[in-house]
Amino acid sequence: MTYLWLWGILVVKSGVGKGEARKGSWNLQLCLEISQMNESMAMGIVVLFIIIVCFLPTIIVIKIERRRTWPFVQQYEFGVFQLSSFHEKYITRCINGAEDEGFTFLERRYDGKGKRYKVVYDFMISSDRNTLVAIGAGTLATIPVSSMWFISKDVNGNGFTTVTNQIAVEYDLTGRHKDSLIVTSNFRKAFRHHLKCIEKKLYTVEPYIENGEIDVVRRLRTLDIDQLNTDGLIKYVGENTDYWKYTVKGAVKLAICQIIQGVIRAPMSLLNGLLKTKND
Repeated sequence: MTYLWLWGILVVKSGVGKGEARKGSWNLQLCLEISQMNESMAMGIVVLFIIIVCFLPTIIVIKIERRRTWPFVQQYEFGVFQLSSFHEKYITRCINGAEDEGFTFLERRYDGKGKRYKVVYDFMISSDRNTLVAIGAGTLATIPVSSMWFISKDVNGNGFTTVTNQIAVEYDLTGRHKDSLIVTSNFRKAFRHHLKCIEKKLYTVEPYIENGEIDVVRRLRTLDIDQLNTDGLIKYVGENTDYWKYTVKGAVKLAICQIIQGVIRAPMSLLNGLLKTKND
């Protein structure tokens, strides 16, 4: 607290005239009062400030956003939009990479959460039917987004997902699903990473049923949303279960988990991002 004393003294000495002198004296008195606070109280103020500045805006955004239980619709419901040439090339490159790895194209879906979400998702299945991949690209408001999601599941409905863009990670509060991040646009590299993670974590993968791969993911997601509702972390909007919002409890929990995960993954994301162009 010594710097507060010095700052107050400088304010007094630099004052010109009675008005500024009185102002300087008031500032010095304030500094003296602050300096008398114990360290725990000062630390509490700092922590509170960090919470307000860092967490509160995130919590508010999470709380007010209306979400859709199953956002992947067969037809875009909000007019017509055109993907940029960059995103078209991204999707084409990923699909070509998937086909080289033995994946088969299933169908294209669109993001149905709202007008701001102009994103397409191309779903493909691996030759052994153990991995479903969604190749997504488009814009969220004016923010360009692109990512791949490699999704595998076990016999108990638990899942493991590899994501290639941190902004595309959807943190799971049920604890049923784990994920891994690798920042790359190289399909083979991402798929190999996914398989290594499954092997390392000793997951017993259950193959997807034929002609019902996407429906399986939809059923598992619906069960997850129901669990969040039971736990008081979300509440449904309206009489049906198509739309929902996080409760205050859910928004706070999600914000904390997302920020902690983001801080932990930031160095890896930065390093992989710097090497992405060179290695891909």
